[in-house]
Amino acid sequence: MLPVTIGVEAGASYPPLLGTGGNEGRLEYTNVFMRRVAVLMSADSAAISEGLLRNALFGTAATGLTIEPVGQHDPGRAGGFNQGAGIEQKKFPTNPWNFILAIEGAIVWSSGVARRHGVSTTRLLASPFTVHSRAIGYASSSEAEQSKRRTAEIWTPIWDRPANYREVRAFFAEGRADVGNHPAADAIGFAEAVGSLGVDRGVSSFIRYVLLKRRGDSYIALPAGRFPVHYCAESDLLREELEPILHRLDRFLRRLGKQTPASLTSARRRIDDTIYELLLRGGPPRVKALIASIGNLELLLSRRDPARDMPDQPLGGLSARWIAAADDGTAELRLAAALSSIRSAGAVGSIRVNLVPVDPAHPRSWATGAAQTSWVGNSLASRIASVAVRRVMDMQRLSVEGSAFDAALSLCPEDVAIFLDGDVDDALLEDLLFGCLWIDWSGSNSRVAIAELRSRWSRPLSNRPVSRAWALLKLLFSGSTLRGPAEQVFKPRAEPSILPLLSTGRIADACRIAQRRLLISGLSPLRVDFADSGDGIRVAASLLFPVRMTRLTHWSLAQAGGQNV
Repeated sequence: MLPVTIGVEAGASYPPLLGTGGNEGRLEYTNVFMRRVAVLMSADSAAISEGLLRNALFGTAATGLTIEPVGQHDPGRAGGFNQGAGIEQKKFPTNPWNFILAIEGAIVWSSGVARRHGVSTTRLLASPFTVHSRAIGYASSSEAEQSKRRTAEIWTPIWDRPANYREVRAFFAEGRADVGNHPAADAIGFAEAVGSLGVDRGVSSFIRYVLLKRRGDSYIALPAGRFPVHYCAESDLLREELEPILHRLDRFLRRLGKQTPASLTSARRRIDDTIYELLLRGGPPRVKALIASIGNLELLLSRRDPARDMPDQPLGGLSARWIAAADDGTAELRLAAALSSIRSAGAVGSIRVNLVPVDPAHPRSWATGAAQTSWVGNSLASRIASVAVRRVMDMQRLSVEGSAFDAALSLCPEDVAIFLDGDVDDALLEDLLFGCLWIDWSGSNSRVAIAELRSRWSRPLSNRPVSRAWALLKLLFSGSTLRGPAEQVFKPRAEPSILPLLSTGRIADACRIAQRRLLISGLSPLRVDFADSGDGIRVAASLLFPVRMTRLTHWSLAQAGGQNV
């Protein structure tokens, strides 16, 4: 008997495993089942029926195949173009046992209880391991085909060791896939449940089936990949930190309704794709890809007018644990994380206010007008340089004591040299930078991760030589108090005229001004002549990256010349 759930608002609901109550359009499962039973019982000999059974179970060769409709469960035998020897094939011989065993197995599947299932809606589907469908995780997925999908997809368990009927039936009767204290509601939720060992009763993996329209109005059960049962440490980060933020984002997108730009819809779907890939395979590269996809969406939001439809408040709240989980030893992540961790100084906000229209005085509110936003330029280097110019100007304009370059994380000069030499993926670096803006660097959950990252990043990625000009200029733009061997204290201040000179390629003039400034500060740099060689804009941008001063002063002494500080 097929299970059915009666909803208060939506009426009757049937499990999608057997169509709509045992029907697929004009195809009635009961009639097809009885015809195939009759074929096997009226076979010329028991040997034919036995051969067909062995074919169904073990794939051995057999005779006695029949031509019958197969429905959604065997799309490869349903007919259509390029399905056979000719251009079009409408009738395929099939094994009667395949359909019979499928219907008999559905009895076990229907033994679950609706309140234990993973679809949280008024139309509860009385079927174990059935969740809402999501157009993610397989090659042909697209937002356009979402309307062609049924409301659910089915995850079928696979055992790699023998299990008796009683064990299997008990497993399906429970039919649970939990994420924390809640049942999984969609494909991502089910993947989280698998990754956090929410369903581990001896099951080695799940095969995901998505019901799609592929033959007119007919559905097929498309295998959308195998998901192994394994522990995924990143699932805890997703559940505890990212999911609440995405719920806020989804409320905003629902509020926009039909006015939602296609770019935002695509960016939101890309986040789901990377989440699914992360849950499937795990590892730092996929956490980094997720941060980049978040950054792509944040970049799109930053271009919207705060006076128009925006989320109720700037999105964010992740911890620095995300950077530790994403650290795959690439320069782009280090550079982006260090930049995003630049703190506020008095009335000068954190670096986020320079990239996104956020109120510097109230970081959880949108700004009125442009505020301190300065992310402009025709290249990543020019945009970072414009932020450096703005922060130096705001420090002077607002008479703020302290540093506009102080950050929770700092880099080795050799790592900044990778950016200075142009050996980074600028597009990826920009996406990662905007993704890291969701991190709360001052939160209590970030402290341990920051300490770990500081220790890990105290070793550079390479022994790349550092530019003499940059080593000299960074002494002015470090924002740190320098101490000499006799405990002398030096407080060089950034010179605003240097950054425009660098942007026009006048590196030698910028270095001469820096030498004079260092002299005024009490240092004694050597009179070294610098040439106008290199990318001045990239040099200006690289001055914004926070650097470990102990290593910087070593480089400035060895390559730029000057008093040991």
